[in-house]
Amino acid sequence: MQTSREAPRWSDDLCADFCGAVEGYAVTGEATKELDQLCGKLWNCTDILPQIACDDAQVPVGSTYAYAAQAMRLVIRRRHAHGGRQQ
Repeated sequence: MQTSREAPRWSDDLCADFCGAVEGYAVTGEATKELDQLCGKLWNCTDILPQIACDDAQVPVGSTYAYAAQAMRLVIRRRHAHGGRQQ
């Protein structure tokens, strides 16, 4: 059981799902509801994102999942605000 002082634990599956969703976004330019939800789930994850996923998310190598999730959510929200057009 997690106490309020323990950092949350992120599963390998959750992190892998995020990397896959980011890769899909990099290929298609289409943000999925799943990617948006994963961004929320990994918002505070301090684990380091793999280099290939950093490239796909266009964040610096060595970034955390939290940094990438916050950056991706910002991109998604900006695109949504502009009718889905790429900035």
